[in-house]
Amino acid sequence: YHCRDDRFVALKILTTKGTEETRTDEVNMLERIASSDPTHPGYVHNMRYICSFTVDSSMGSHLCIVTELLAANLARVRGVNEMGFYHLPIPMVKVVVKHLTLALSYLHDVCGIVHGGEEIYRQTPRQ
Repeated sequence: YHCRDDRFVALKILTTKGTEETRTDEVNMLERIASSDPTHPGYVHNMRYICSFTVDSSMGSHLCIVTELLAANLARVRGVNEMGFYHLPIPMVKVVVKHLTLALSYLHDVCGIVHGGEEIYRQTPRQ
């Protein structure tokens, strides 16, 4: 999707059912991630939330979420070793693991969000 300010962004358009189920949770979490603490070292390793809006169609309302456009996934940068197996070079693995650890630290420690694979949970603030 091409924005008015001449940059490319990612646009996620939810189904009407998805809009009803996730309207507040997903946007609230993205807003929390975007605004909690930009000085934390893990902040830059999380996807940037730009905005959200709804579009009405004959099927109902659709939530549209606009985020930064991400780079290629790791599957695209894997090489094939001499035995024919796909792999990532060890130096790249180290960088990826460091960035993921910082990103998860930001989500957990600053935003109170726990990423559990397919599910994402909100923590209750510590007392």
